[in-house]
Amino acid sequence: MKKISIILLFSIMLLPVFSESIEILEKKLSETNGNKKTVILIKLLEEYIEINLNEAEVYFEQIKNSLINTNEPDLKIDIYNSIALFLFYKEKYNESIEYIEESILLSKKIENMSKQAISLMIYGRNLIALNKNKLALKKFNMGLELIGESDNFLLIGKLNLYIGSIYINKSEYNKAKKYYLNSLSIFTSLKNEKYEALANRMIGSVHNSMSDYSLALEFFYKSLKYYEKSNYIERYASLLNNMGVLQSDIGNSKKGLELYLKAKEIIKGSGYKSLESLLLNNIGTIYQDMGSFDKSLKYYSEALKIERARDNKLGIAIDLFNIGSIYIEKMQLIEAKKYIVESLKLSSQIEDKTGVVLSYISLAQVKKIQNNFKQALKFLQRAENEVKTIDSKELVKNIYEEYSYVFTAKHNYIKSIEYYNKTKKINNELLSKKSSKKLFEMRTRYETEKKENEIKNLKYNHTLKDYELNKKDLQKNIFFISFIIVLFIIILLFRQYRLKNTSNKLIQSKNTELESAYKSLELVASTDPLTKLSNRRDVLKKISYELERTKRYKRSFAIIIGDIDDFKLINDTYGHDAGDEILVSLSKILKNSVRKQDTVSRWGGEEFLIFMPETDIIGGKVLAEKIRKIIENETFTYQNNDLNISLTFGVGEYIEKMDLHQCIKNADKALYKGKKAGKNCVVID
Repeated sequence: MKKISIILLFSIMLLPVFSESIEILEKKLSETNGNKKTVILIKLLEEYIEINLNEAEVYFEQIKNSLINTNEPDLKIDIYNSIALFLFYKEKYNESIEYIEESILLSKKIENMSKQAISLMIYGRNLIALNKNKLALKKFNMGLELIGESDNFLLIGKLNLYIGSIYINKSEYNKAKKYYLNSLSIFTSLKNEKYEALANRMIGSVHNSMSDYSLALEFFYKSLKYYEKSNYIERYASLLNNMGVLQSDIGNSKKGLELYLKAKEIIKGSGYKSLESLLLNNIGTIYQDMGSFDKSLKYYSEALKIERARDNKLGIAIDLFNIGSIYIEKMQLIEAKKYIVESLKLSSQIEDKTGVVLSYISLAQVKKIQNNFKQALKFLQRAENEVKTIDSKELVKNIYEEYSYVFTAKHNYIKSIEYYNKTKKINNELLSKKSSKKLFEMRTRYETEKKENEIKNLKYNHTLKDYELNKKDLQKNIFFISFIIVLFIIILLFRQYRLKNTSNKLIQSKNTELESAYKSLELVASTDPLTKLSNRRDVLKKISYELERTKRYKRSFAIIIGDIDDFKLINDTYGHDAGDEILVSLSKILKNSVRKQDTVSRWGGEEFLIFMPETDIIGGKVLAEKIRKIIENETFTYQNNDLNISLTFGVGEYIEKMDLHQCIKNADKALYKGKKAGKNCVVID
């Protein structure tokens, strides 16, 4: 029962997907100046902002500097918005809002409703992050009013998506789903795959929060189809997190932990603190379920440090609650109460109803352990009142379950069985959705042990005087209660035995599907979608591994960068399909021309990089010359047109103590020299 598994992504991001357009934009950047250059800088910032925030910083500073020299109002609004968006991602929310307010004032002045609506949308996102959900909702609705019945459907879809994110924060899942479905309908009609994928993912998150795992999986897969075509680190890590949550919830903790740790490694050093905190909490939850409380406490404490630095009250409340739950497990009740009470205060302050309910349940647990049953029941009554406004059967089940435990501890077995039956009824409804083998087994074992302990406690807790006075009645009561308990256990075991057969098959099927999806994601993350060669990220990873070995054994390796000569002419003359076909054919030739230990990758556009371990610059030159001749003598055919192409190669060698990027830069410089020398040649640096 961990809060973090309910809160999935309380701040969703809607920006362009990483593409090769970055290289085109960077080339254009060096060729332009003035306002045109500022427009390109804004586009580049939007591209880099979700790949690596540290790299985006360079463009952010340039855009900030351009603000002084820009007089055009429309462009100035775009600059304000891009600065605010970057600051939002850096979690400097109040600073971001300052720029947004400037943007809104200017857009009002020039009466540009569309730009004002965009500014309000960014404003609302900052307010969500500051846990000001009511005010955020107001800003989003103002944005919708401004664009009215215009044909800016993309903006309408985005605003619906953000409104949905407010309701998922408030645990009002049905409302959240309604707005997410509205946005999905808009994005689908616009044939905008990028936002359609994000809407599908958020709908999946809602179903996951509502314990409807089959539907969650369905929507995650729809989203996955788009991610398979992208090379997108932040989205990849976030999807791994979603899949990890789902795996954990259906009982596969080991796979869930593997996915969380993988996602954490992917975003390491990239600056995404919100996602890092979420993953730390999910890892902590897995270790808590495994009984590794010290490990769990370590990850929860790391997450709390991040959230305190971000001054994120929702995150702080979650982490405080989770740490408190660990201390309950460790029976350190004073510490537990301190953390839970602080979490309750924060949850109440930010109107996080789920957090309030869970805090009351935990305080009831503390009081029950301390034998203060009166206070325990009071806390449960408060939880019951709060849960009425939340669409969560799981929380209701937790309250009834705790009621049953408290009444058992009080020896009020009639009430205990009454709440036990209520718990069982809801649990059966949830089990049909969860289909979790592990949950069945744990439930059976736990209920059996609990009822056996009740009988032992009943015999032990009565005083000798009561025993002597009521010996016969007590024996009858024990026999009667034992009979009822055993009967319930038999019925429960029989029911679960029947359900296990069907649930096992379903779990096996879902795990097979998830395993397949995980492998697919791994492949997507390392492969260029067109040529099926290693992509830039994958080859850099392989070179980095080799670099460690090279340093240890003092060996060298060669890097070859090849670029197709006059490739633009092919695209302009025969079309981009011809260019794509040339790239695919060349990839096959390159792959067939190298050794098993060599890696051929698509470096970008019409450039290829070949990585040759344990090879010096002369060996690299020999291979490059061999490939150059093969391609020079090859005739490529496209729609009955014979095409002859050539490649220019630059070769660099890594030597001891050299920086990896310098080695690649040397090969690139050699390639540039080859281009200037007349192309179709091999040049070494």
